[in-house]
Amino acid sequence: FPDYIEYQGHDMNILMKETIQHEGFDSLKDTFFMIEQTSVFFDAYEGDAKGPGQYFKQWWKTKTEDELKLVFSRDRGATIQSGLALNIPDHKPLIFTNSQRGRVDFDGSIRDENEKYSWLSAGDFNMYFIPNGTNRVYNQMTIREFLNYDFRKPNFEKIYTRLSEYDAILQSE
Repeated sequence: FPDYIEYQGHDMNILMKETIQHEGFDSLKDTFFMIEQTSVFFDAYEGDAKGPGQYFKQWWKTKTEDELKLVFSRDRGATIQSGLALNIPDHKPLIFTNSQRGRVDFDGSIRDENEKYSWLSAGDFNMYFIPNGTNRVYNQMTIREFLNYDFRKPNFEKIYTRLSEYDAILQSE
């Protein structure tokens, strides 16, 4: 959407609501569809914003490893937040959010078997993020282990549950 000006704050609920209700999606309003947004926040940053948020991918690409190491020498804490919005024809969209806390680590690597999973085989933030409860970055985990810590999975499970409820209602008519 060339004329679309995305919400600039760090409130995932507002971002998802404004995005899914954007006029660019008007042709889809009579269908079920969903959109997903990921934001990343760092404890090393001062104030409420805590860093790049939804602009993480653009921000990450502009930093050298030395710059990143300097930022995270102050505090390695990080949060990945996922937002998922489900458009339901003739109803307000459903918005689900979930966060995964963890820390940044520069000793990660990519597990050979993960080459077949695009989100676990790139040198992106999954190579540097260790979720709380484990001692490995996402890219070093097996797919089964990753799914135990995936920041998106709880939102998809909620949407699946909701769609199953709608399906049960429609099937009972």
